[in-house]
Formats: sequence, structure tokens, C-alpha cells
Amino acid sequence: SHYPKRKINSFRLLTEMRDETSHTKSIRVPKTVSLGAAVIDLRFEIEAFPDFGESIQSKKFSYELGGKALNMAVGARKQNAESFLIASIGNDPFGEYILDALRDFGIETRPLRNTLAKESNVTGVFVNQAGESAFVGAMKDSYQSNLENCIKLTGELSGYCDVLFLSLEIPIALMEYALSGFVNENTLVILNPSPNTTTIKALSS
Repeated sequence: SHYPKRKINSFRLLTEMRDETSHTKSIRVPKTVSLGAAVIDLRFEIEAFPDFGESIQSKKFSYELGGKALNMAVGARKQNAESFLIASIGNDPFGEYILDALRDFGIETRPLRNTLAKESNVTGVFVNQAGESAFVGAMKDSYQSNLENCIKLTGELSGYCDVLFLSLEIPIALMEYALSGFVNENTLVILNPSPNTTTIKALSS
């Protein structure tokens, strides 16, 4: 691949599932849906964080794929699952880079067509010598685009998936739609509670 190496948190999926029409076990490919953000991380390695008004040069610069939903979709695909990603992708060079990378991984991109936002989501990642990171996001996520993608994918999946990945990068209303559209009694739902602590408090109250 001509893309930069990507650090992906992988996980193990159970691919041995019971065929309900017979009383035997059969091997089939699980369907996974990841709903959230797909971003480009612009990474700067620096000696120290600059003060306001100060200009410095980074020791190293790189860019790579990011976003919790995208990372989870890639992790699922690496475990040979049928992986669907629902995210807002920009109609710009960053968006083309993301779409090309998704195809390279074998992640399903059909639900993303015709709902491209004007700009892609990007995050500036600044890492000092101690390994401490600071993040500056430019999130252009479109609730409407993600909702339209959810609606389209609901039809394609016949209303269910085996594993649904969510995170607090997205509004609760969008999570509720996904839960009503993709989940049945056998669906495993995994929620990444990062990064919105305000939402966590609201959910727990």
C-alpha cells in the first residue's frame, strides 16, 4: 500500500455463529457497522509546545487516518468481518484519500456515496519529547449526512448487524437511530465513551 502505516486497535470477532434454521454451528462472516468520525490526523513532533505568538518548526511531520469509527471499521475488517463505516467524508483531497484507503482495506463504501460534506474532518496532533499529546480538531461532521447514510444502510443490511460500534463523537440522537435501525436481540453493541465527558454525565444521570 502507498498509504502511511496506520496504528489500528484490533480486536477478535467470533465468526462461529449458530445457524438458527438448523441446530448445527456454521461459519459465516459477521456484519459490523461503525458509526462516528473519519478524520485525517496531522501529526507534528515538537520539542515543546509553543507559546501564543511563538513560531517553531516540528522535528517530524506525518499524516494518517484517524477517528474512532474509522479505526474500529478497519479493526473489524482485519478480523475478516464485513465492515461498514458510517461517517461524514469531505468532498476534498482529504476525503478522496480516506475513501481510497477504505477501499484499500476492503471496507464497504457504498453508504458513503452522494452524501459527501464540503470539508473533511481533520485533527492536529502535537506530540512533545515527553510523549505528551495535544489535539486541535476541525470537525465538520454533518449530522444530516450521517443520518442519510444510516437510512440507506438500514435497507442494505435488512435492519440488523452482528456488531454495532458507537462512540460519543456523535450526537445521542444519531446513536438512538442506529440502535433502532441496526440492532436486534443478537446484536453486540460496543460503545466507546470517549471523548465527550459531558455526554457521559448526561447518560448516567
